[in-house]
Amino acid sequence: MIVVDAWGVAVLAALDSSLVFFMPFGVDALVIYLAARDEALFWLYPLLATAGSLAGAAVT
Repeated sequence: MIVVDAWGVAVLAALDSSLVFFMPFGVDALVIYLAARDEALFWLYPLLATAGSLAGAAVT
């Protein structure tokens, strides 16, 4: 089993927004899962997903 933390959301979002890797609803499902698992940091996961997506789009 793969353990995914907050930085995993950013990496997955960066890969998802690149031209090489495509996973529909993968980032959304991961953000929902992590926010439900750790309610204290629910606000951090969408921000890291957005930052990762912007970084992935900027690279391509």
